[in-house]
Amino acid sequence: MSQSGFQFKRFYLSHDKCAMKVGTDSIILGSWTSVEKAKRVLDIGTGSGLLAIMMAQKSDETAQIDAIEIDNEAAKQAETNIAQSPWPQRIRVFNTAAQDFVTAHPYDLIISNPPYYVGKQGELTPTDAQFISPQRRLARHTLGLSFEALASSVDRLLSADGQANLVLPELSADEFIQLATDFELFPIRQLSIQSGKLKPPTRRLICFARGKQNCISECLCIHAENGQYSQKFRTLCKDFYLKF
Repeated sequence: MSQSGFQFKRFYLSHDKCAMKVGTDSIILGSWTSVEKAKRVLDIGTGSGLLAIMMAQKSDETAQIDAIEIDNEAAKQAETNIAQSPWPQRIRVFNTAAQDFVTAHPYDLIISNPPYYVGKQGELTPTDAQFISPQRRLARHTLGLSFEALASSVDRLLSADGQANLVLPELSADEFIQLATDFELFPIRQLSIQSGKLKPPTRRLICFARGKQNCISECLCIHAENGQYSQKFRTLCKDFYLKF
C-alpha cells in the first residue's frame, strides 16, 4: 500500500483524498460479510468506496449498491474509484450524513466501518487528537455519527429480514450491541480479530439481524506464530489481496 492507493486483485483504489486510508479492518469486514440474497446494499461511511466496491465484486450482478459519505473530498474520490472499477453502473455515491439519508426502499444488507473514537477524554480517544485534521476527526470520531445515531439509522434503513455488518473496537462492541437491542437488532454472527495468537482481540465484526436468535462467535488471528499471515486470514481475504 502507498499513500496514494492500494492495488487489489480486480481493482485499484486511490485514497490520498480520504482521511482514513485502506485498512485491514475494512478488508476483513468486506471479505467476511455474506451477500447471499442481497439485492440492495448500503455502505454507511464509504470513504474511498472500498466496501461498496467489495460488495459489488462479491454480489450478484443484479445487486445495486449505494454508498453514503459525509466528507466532500472522500465522496468525490469514491466516485472516481467506482467509475474506474469493473462495476461503475452498480454503485451510487451520496454525499450526505447517514442521519439525513432517505430511501423509498429499505436495504437487504448494510455494511459499515464507522467512526468509533468517543468523547474528548474517552479511552479510545488518541492522545494527539489536537493534531488531527477536521477531516480525519470526522472520519474517526463519533462526533458526526454517534453509536446511537448509527443504530437508529441502521434500524430505519434495514429491511425486515435484512442484515447489518459492522466492525468495532473490542472495547466498545458490547456497548453498541446493547444500544442495538433497543432497536430490536441482535447479533447473529461475531468475529473477534487479534493480530496474533497471544494478543488480545482489538476488533470485533458483528452481523445484526432483527429478532433475537443464537449467535455464532469465532476468532481470527491475522498472523501465525512465525509472523506470516495466517492461513485462515489468507483464505478469508484471498479474493481481494493481490498476493494471496
